[in-house]
Amino acid sequence: MLSNYYRKMRNEKPDNWIIKMDLVDHIGALRQFDSDVVHQQVEAIKFFIANIPNVRESPFAKSLLRHKLQTGDGIVVMLDGFDEVDIQCQEKCISLIKAIRLTNLNALYITTRPHLNGKLQDSLFQLAYTLRDFNQEDQINYLSGYWKKQLKVNADAEVRSIATSIVDRLSKSLKGNERSFIGIPLQCHIVADCFESQVDDIIQNGCNLDALLKDLDSNLNLDTLYKRLFKKKREIYRQEKAKVQQVDNHILHNSLEDHMECLEIYLRDLAVKTIVSDQTHIDCLLGKSNESAATIEQQHKKREEGSVCFGLLTLNRKAEFQFLHRTYAEYLMANYLYGGFRLDEDLRNKLLDEKPTRELIGSEILVGLQYQGVQLFIDFMLQEMVNHEKWHVIRGVGTDPNFNFLSRFTDFTNELYSVYIQKRSANALMVAVERYHANIYEFLCTFAELTLEKYQILELFKPLFRNLDSGMQFKSANGNLLAFFWERKLDGFQRLLGWHDGKHADYTSLIAKAIYVHAPYLSIQDPQSENDLKKQKEFFSQLLEFMLQNRSTVEEYITRWPKQYRSLFYGWHLVLTSFLRYVYYNSLLEPLVRLVLQTTSDSALVLIVDVAFQNHKDGFEQAKVEKLSSVLIEMERTDVLVQLPREMLVLAPEAFKFVYKFYQQCDRKKWLPEKESDKT
Repeated sequence: MLSNYYRKMRNEKPDNWIIKMDLVDHIGALRQFDSDVVHQQVEAIKFFIANIPNVRESPFAKSLLRHKLQTGDGIVVMLDGFDEVDIQCQEKCISLIKAIRLTNLNALYITTRPHLNGKLQDSLFQLAYTLRDFNQEDQINYLSGYWKKQLKVNADAEVRSIATSIVDRLSKSLKGNERSFIGIPLQCHIVADCFESQVDDIIQNGCNLDALLKDLDSNLNLDTLYKRLFKKKREIYRQEKAKVQQVDNHILHNSLEDHMECLEIYLRDLAVKTIVSDQTHIDCLLGKSNESAATIEQQHKKREEGSVCFGLLTLNRKAEFQFLHRTYAEYLMANYLYGGFRLDEDLRNKLLDEKPTRELIGSEILVGLQYQGVQLFIDFMLQEMVNHEKWHVIRGVGTDPNFNFLSRFTDFTNELYSVYIQKRSANALMVAVERYHANIYEFLCTFAELTLEKYQILELFKPLFRNLDSGMQFKSANGNLLAFFWERKLDGFQRLLGWHDGKHADYTSLIAKAIYVHAPYLSIQDPQSENDLKKQKEFFSQLLEFMLQNRSTVEEYITRWPKQYRSLFYGWHLVLTSFLRYVYYNSLLEPLVRLVLQTTSDSALVLIVDVAFQNHKDGFEQAKVEKLSSVLIEMERTDVLVQLPREMLVLAPEAFKFVYKFYQQCDRKKWLPEKESDKT
């Protein structure tokens, strides 16, 4: 993106000096940048002079650039790939930006993938521009144009129909945060490349489109998409090598499979070195070679040459090979790490056999923000494992005292817990919740249940309960514990409550607070299936039951709020509205009403109903008002019913009649109409 903008600016303003820098090419220089000196501006100018090709060798160019940076005369700085450098370099980069902004630059641009937007905005006090992703029409146009060009066909309508069907399936298979992470244009390119041959078969040979779409429905996520890409690259590479072998004698002594294995080892190692910046961590993951430097160099050159043909690498400005896109490296590294977790002894690698590697994976790679792409791919890869029969056996017999859990998983979990207790920093379980990695969560929870005590598991969740008491401006629950369960892991909430044994009052309070604060902001919508409906009802049923069982804790928490909030179960009118809106939640009205009445007061429930009614009058038709009224009548709380908004009660004749009779019996004449003709 910056390269295109760079060319455009050069054409439109040729007198500007535009500095475009790929941050990943300057990691060493960034680490050496001293942000603690008094004259940060001077240090920043020195940094750019020393790291721009064709400037550092020319005294005149140095002098000119220094003058332009000091005066801000026609200088534009572009920094590309903030998300591609490690945390240390990111901090240095932010310091560098703050320092260079002290000059009078015409403009400064820095790019990153969306997951690090917030860090830059918070650090630089500058709102970010977000590029508009391809919408569905853009995707259809891209795929149609690509396939028509590659396949050299003129069947415009047919190609477009295929593209439309595939884009529709993609929109359902890949969630928004996953698509935004890899970028929809890149996703489109991968899809176009992967499915080119199938599209050709459909157009040229009349193959069935439905078969392809069915395959997409059942088999498409980020992992399988990239797996398809790499499989296709391998097939093309094998075909090309097979052709070369017929004429080139110098490679006849190598079998094609051995060559591919060497090549994939090189790509794996390069992926790890691309993502991991600390050399000790690289050595921990890859090990140190005992071969001579000359042999390593020879193997490296051979693999390097093959990798270029493989179509995943390019040369950077330092004439070093790097991946065309960072997600290629993230996928390969994730696949390597996934090999350490495999249950099948024949398929797994030995990554989890050594303590330093276990600690690195559990406390760094599954936690760090710079590894977020790797975590995303691992989460998808683990889906196959957590759905496997072996995994269900492990979960099912884990409570058997005679069951021996795999020692590498036991050690991994114990070390993850001990590192967290020592450092009190982020841990892999809470990060899985925050980033919505449901399969990593399932994986780690099962490990924890088979290894740790219940209170120890809850200890790992403690950071997720932070800031519950800070301010009354509750916002969307996106990113909190309840939202994760609701949107990605409905059965996980029951699991959490199962770890709560009631012996640790602080955990009771934390869970109750989280429910009270965040439950109203869950995105309650029509369930997609009967199974979802059952799970959603169970989720809220357990939630309300927990609050009722611990109502003294809830009441104590509510009374700590400022007076203007105590009378209202704050925000819970949203839950009431949802329960009334969707008929399958009607059975939960009674426990909700009981919870409010038993933890606050009559007036709190009346206020909740009134707020719900005033904000959503269109949803309060007769049947729903009757349902709410019948709940109060069955609970023998007519005294509360008669306090509900009159405007609401008159919508439901049966409820209105009941209230009318109540007032007659109590001789409450003031509320009744004065004239007989007005009674109707």
